Amino acid sequence: FPVTIWCVNALYTQYGSKINKFSYFFGIRFEDSNIEVNSLSRNDFNNKKYNNLFPSATFNYEFSQSSSLSLSYSKRINRPRGRFLNPISTLSSNINIFQGNPDLDPSLTDAIDLGYLKKWNKLTFNTSAYINITNDAFQFIRKESGLFVEGVPVILSTPINLAKEYRAGFEFNLNYTPYKWWRLNGNFNAFRNETQG
Repeated sequence: FPVTIWCVNALYTQYGSKINKFSYFFGIRFEDSNIEVNSLSRNDFNNKKYNNLFPSATFNYEFSQSSSLSLSYSKRINRPRGRFLNPISTLSSNINIFQGNPDLDPSLTDAIDLGYLKKWNKLTFNTSAYINITNDAFQFIRKESGLFVEGVPVILSTPINLAKEYRAGFEFNLNYTPYKWWRLNGNFNAFRNETQG
């Protein structure tokens, strides 16, 4: 059976200030990751070590007490779940096998967001346009395993770091509160997702 050990150490700092109607906020986080995926029954030992810096910045300008514009940037990480790393095969049927990939790397995303907020007496309008660029995105590949069940090839599915993803979109939210006990929310999100790999 596999044993997965996660050890993530982090150190971060933040700083922000406000000058008249303009405010800003900066942050940076350092992570040291050590992930072990060991299959004792197969005598298979895998270790992934990596370090990452995650900067973030937010700028905000208040036109008035009821309206503001903001611009933000952040770097994010998406680590593969334990199931994606587990090298032991699992059967979803007798001709479909899922096998994790212990050599899978985390995917890193650069996220930029431009937002606008406007408040009225009982109505709040919040909108934003965003761009996310993800490197080493997880993709599942399917291939023949070389095994057959009654003449039907057994297909093996496994995740790999295959693609670069681009996601851009626009969204807005409306919040209407006619009474303290009654709140109505509306949301719209349009986006385009492109995968290259």
